[in-house]
Order: sequence, then structure tokens, then C-alpha cells
Amino acid sequence: MGSVIKKQRKKMSKPFHVIRDSIVLEFRREPEGGYTVTVPALPGCLTYGESFEEAMSRIDDAIAGWLAVAKEEDFPILVGEAF
Repeated sequence: MGSVIKKQRKKMSKPFHVIRDSIVLEFRREPEGGYTVTVPALPGCLTYGESFEEAMSRIDDAIAGWLAVAKEEDFPILVGEAF
């Protein structure tokens, strides 16, 4: 079992961060190709793109959707410079 976990860790790349419009975006290159991008300030907000550019362009829709659902569900949204 331990060797399976070690192999999985080797396959996973380290995340890297991009700050855009004061929002921290976390990117991870996926072993099968493409990128997953998350917004650490918005738990569960994520998307995927086959290229870095595609993932970057899709995150705006993911953020808008996350904020819309949070508003509908009366989830507290921290208002600051980033939003």
C-alpha cells in the first residue's frame, strides 16, 4: 500500500500560484495532461483546462458560479480588495 502512495506522489506535480486581479489562483499540472486551477479563498472553486491558457480563461466562470451559489445559499462572502 505504501508503494502505491509513493508512486502517486511522484506523478503529482507541485502546484504553482498566479496572482491575477489580487486573486490567488493555484495551478496544478495533471499527470494525464492539462491543468487544474483552484481559488484557495473560495473553497471548492475549481476548473480544468487542457492548456494553461484554457484553464486561466475558465476560472472566471468558476468564480462567478461559486459566488452566485454562495449568494443563493446565504454563504458568507468575505468582501475585500480581491472581490
